Amino acid sequence: MHINFNALAYLAGLYRTDNSLSPLKSAGKGDPVQGEAFLKESGMLTESGIRNEAKEILEVLAEPQRSGRIAIREGNALIEKIGYRRNEGFSLVERTAEGVEVTAPATLQPTLLALSQVTGMSRVIAWDLEVELPSAEALVYLGLVDLYRKTAMLGLWQVGAPDVNVSALETHLNDPVPGSLVAMVKGKQDSSALTIGRAELSSMLNRLEMVQILEGDQVRLTGDHAKFAMEFLVPRAVTTLEVYNRSEDKIAGNESLVISAGLNEHLLIKLGAYQWALSLISGSYLLKLIENVLNAPELEI
Repeated sequence: MHINFNALAYLAGLYRTDNSLSPLKSAGKGDPVQGEAFLKESGMLTESGIRNEAKEILEVLAEPQRSGRIAIREGNALIEKIGYRRNEGFSLVERTAEGVEVTAPATLQPTLLALSQVTGMSRVIAWDLEVELPSAEALVYLGLVDLYRKTAMLGLWQVGAPDVNVSALETHLNDPVPGSLVAMVKGKQDSSALTIGRAELSSMLNRLEMVQILEGDQVRLTGDHAKFAMEFLVPRAVTTLEVYNRSEDKIAGNESLVISAGLNEHLLIKLGAYQWALSLISGSYLLKLIENVLNAPELEI
């Protein structure tokens, strides 16, 4: 069922919901008059009102209790899908350039099969990596990974590699290069809360067990952390995973990022309020995460 922006504007006026999860909460940029004409022409709106089949779907969209959104960016392509639940009702929305495509699928398997073209279905994981740290320390870890990535890429062009030291790390954390891991996660968080001074940075580096500090403020990642950083070079896709629950006008939610650099290199970053969990996952596991999110699950609050 295709609903363009004009039709969304008309439906927003028809349902007048104050549910913050609802895609019908705001009229947006559409023209409701043209939207009414579009809905009548498509047969969705008749003299007696919204057709029953469409009405069931729209009632879920107007007053959802839970939602789950996935957005996959690869190059210039963006895939965005959102699952909405209200009691036993389920609607799946895909955003398009002209509006949204809305369905009430009995199964997500066709959707997952299509998305597997991006995620892959491999069960292989390149490196055994699991790290859980306070958010600021996790950002420092990602900053070191970025500096290692820069060193590796410059090395491919036989360009002199920059020092991986405390000063370079401090500069990168506070002014990250666009497209770096630090820039990606800071774009999802309150940047002011993730500002790290020199003294605090030195203290954090001393606490990180996978970090070795050498003479002259040189910093090194140890073991597989260094090997992972040197191979996780060019992200090809970034997947955002968001789940929100609404109860008595209160919203609870969680968000994760998956940064994919290769068939078997998918870095999952679970962004908690105070702790971040980082791990490498397989393409098949990423697909399971997507399925879980689109099903708009209940959160443990």
